[in-house]
Amino acid sequence: MNNAGKIYVNESETFFKEFKACLKKHISIKEKKMDKFKGNNGTKEMFLPLIEKEDEECKWLTIGIDSSIKVESQFKEKYEKCKIFGADPYPPKNFTSIGKLFSFGIDLDNTFNTAIVPINGSDVPKEVQVYSLPNLLINYIHSKTIYYLKMDIEGYEYKILESLVGNERYAHSGLVFCQISVNLHNPKMPSSHPAVKELNMAKECAIGMKWRIKEEVFREALATLNYEAIFSSVLKASSIPGLEYYLYLDSDAVDSSLNINLYLDFKMVKKVKATFTVSVKSANYQRIIVNHISDKTTDWGTICKEVLCARYQILDPKFKFFVDGYMEIELEGTLELISGIKKKPSRALSLAQLLWKSDDEKDVAFVVEDQIVKVHKWVLSANSPVFKAEMESGMKEAQEKKITVTDFSVEIVKIFVEYCYERDIRNVVNEENASELLHFSDKYDVARVHRIG
Repeated sequence: MNNAGKIYVNESETFFKEFKACLKKHISIKEKKMDKFKGNNGTKEMFLPLIEKEDEECKWLTIGIDSSIKVESQFKEKYEKCKIFGADPYPPKNFTSIGKLFSFGIDLDNTFNTAIVPINGSDVPKEVQVYSLPNLLINYIHSKTIYYLKMDIEGYEYKILESLVGNERYAHSGLVFCQISVNLHNPKMPSSHPAVKELNMAKECAIGMKWRIKEEVFREALATLNYEAIFSSVLKASSIPGLEYYLYLDSDAVDSSLNINLYLDFKMVKKVKATFTVSVKSANYQRIIVNHISDKTTDWGTICKEVLCARYQILDPKFKFFVDGYMEIELEGTLELISGIKKKPSRALSLAQLLWKSDDEKDVAFVVEDQIVKVHKWVLSANSPVFKAEMESGMKEAQEKKITVTDFSVEIVKIFVEYCYERDIRNVVNEENASELLHFSDKYDVARVHRIG
């Protein structure tokens, strides 16, 4: 997605040429045999034709709903049996005439995000509720398989597709999308998600300033420069988000030389390479610094220090640092981005963990000590071959989806069920119940319980 986005912005002609070649290589069906649905402004959505199966329900999902819903309406007209779903924090009201609507956005996590929404004819930034894609499919659509996914990608949705491939966050979560159609907007839009801004971030930008220091002010500050520096104004790097820089003068001790320092303050990036010249032209002073690496992970990695002059020289007229009551320090150079946006690693939840709170879908019940403990059949079967065999036996327990337990306590059964959903049970296992839990795991062949530490 990152590479595609860059090509889209900078070399759109190349992008569509490569895209067409990709279609020709990987899709054998001819274009005229594909389903075509016309959208707004002459756009056209193309899909491989549907082969309907009696034992499987077709589902269409739109993330980011267009105001006209033309494409969805044409699809519904052709495939009446298919169910249509849509998710959008500010959807068109007419969507409910063809399908089920969820009024929230989709992102990588269940959280809040900023979206640009139309209000009274103007585009306004507004905080909206967003849910993760697995949450939408499992708890709202109740299916891990979507035949058709249509996405309008303008902002924070950019990272969704990336999360489904390779070893990314949801690549192994069991979600299946047979066909995906994407409306890819320019990622340089103001509404872009921070993850998208990495596409737009320039690798290099110019920096510069002319800092004039009044001699009277400097004289007053000279005696305390060893612990109280003199600072220039803070400037922003023009095309590297979150990066600011400034100069300051200080000294290491009361009688030591004076230093000129360039400080880089960056919040969104990891490493920056600086090449710059700092000078006081009246004093014929110049320092050229090449490829100074500023690393946020080191204590002083964001500071570049150079000796300006000896303390006695700074105010001596013959050295001409101050002329007509002022000293002018010039900075000119470039900053080059070495490492991109800092990303907080997120812990991907497995499908079992996501299903833990989905009580309505739990279809098997343990009956123990007059209590009911519910669990998903496939989660139970995945953790115990004994229970799997029992559920597939055709016996009364399998037909009623009820398992009566008489030789273990309800506490042990609840711990086992939590374990099946990959929850941390170490805080509920103790000396009193550990032995019983091990007996339970032996009887029902739950081998991994033995390795809990």
